[in-house]
Amino acid sequence: MNKLPQSIKELLTNYDFDADREILYRQSIIYRDFSKKENKEIYANILEAMDELLAQSLNLSNNNNTNNNTNTNNNLNIENNTSNNNNNVLKKEKVWYRLEQSVGDRYVRAFNFNCCNYDIQLNQQFADCPDTLGLTVWDGSLVLAKYLEKLFGIGGSQQGWLIGKQVLELGAGCGLVGIALAFLGAHVTLTDFSPDVLQQLKENIDLNFENAKQNNIIPIGTTKIKYLKWGEQECDIDSRFLPIESSTPKEQLIYDVIIGADVVYNFADSTALLNAIKMHSKQDSLILVSCEHYDDESPKNFQQRAREMFNLEKICMSRLNEFYQKESIDVWQLTFN
Repeated sequence: MNKLPQSIKELLTNYDFDADREILYRQSIIYRDFSKKENKEIYANILEAMDELLAQSLNLSNNNNTNNNTNTNNNLNIENNTSNNNNNVLKKEKVWYRLEQSVGDRYVRAFNFNCCNYDIQLNQQFADCPDTLGLTVWDGSLVLAKYLEKLFGIGGSQQGWLIGKQVLELGAGCGLVGIALAFLGAHVTLTDFSPDVLQQLKENIDLNFENAKQNNIIPIGTTKIKYLKWGEQECDIDSRFLPIESSTPKEQLIYDVIIGADVVYNFADSTALLNAIKMHSKQDSLILVSCEHYDDESPKNFQQRAREMFNLEKICMSRLNEFYQKESIDVWQLTFN
């Protein structure tokens, strides 16, 4: 904590570990812009401080549990058990938060996630610049994937609707949402623009389809990967990012479903994102975007610009997966005016 800049230290409560880790998490987003040389060291120090707070929080929790267990007063035991149960509910709700994990689990080790009746495995790498944020899994993708599973998975209100649908994922990153939808029967085009992200994305797709094959699971959907910088035309990754030939029929670039998981953040250009959505959608396309509030301005900017081009509806939390939801994450549905 001593290595943090004074400007960051002044933001901390110094008593609420969870609140302070949330503050540091938001600061890490700001300092992840390594175009400024000094930011890289500050970013590393923020991650180290976050792990220190996680360790302190776990120690405090363990000490509280020990003290509660030694309390022999029956009435107090009842009260403590009630309090512990409430705390356990809160911890259970938060256990999936990426913020709650160690730096290694958040950014380095393989990430495993059960979705659409399949155990998805994703390799990750440490994101060392804005262009490579997609090398790790973000909370917004978990919320969106589980919402789509609730809609279109087994027992969902629209079970089977995705089968055969053409889906475009913008800013696919590690590929969690797109892979999940492929296992629900969609034909998914996963896109990103960083060569490093695209390479890892390909490896993650190959890994999961190979794992499925070994477990005698045959996905009825398909995947393909393309380079896409928002607002530009798609490019085939196998052509080393050369533009699609002009003879490509326009209808091949229009999709039934467009999704973007955690694609609104302080490095993102909302106008370019919305132009990409408009370019590749049609009147009745299902368009869903998840957005975590890393700062105040980016979500406001996205909403303001989106309302200029689309009807914008926030999916209420009661419609999301009851476990995979978070106050700071919005899921938006966009429809044409």
